[in-house]
Amino acid sequence: MVKVERSFPAPESLAKEAKKAAGNYDSQDVIERLKKDFHNKCYICEIKELQDPNVEHLLPHKNGKYPERKFDWENLFWACGQR
Repeated sequence: MVKVERSFPAPESLAKEAKKAAGNYDSQDVIERLKKDFHNKCYICEIKELQDPNVEHLLPHKNGKYPERKFDWENLFWACGQR
């Protein structure tokens, strides 16, 4: 697993999107910061220069499990689509 030193503060779009009914956690500013913070490596398999990257949640927000973590900067991770 990639050791990451996350940059702070969180991208501005996360707070804005969290206020929306159908907010989006993968805005361009989030993608750029995750790519930089994770050195463009998948946090699981450490593949570099991802071709089809995803913004993933360590603690899932779907099905109401951790809805408060959907826009949590420390819960977002850079991952490849090959899982």
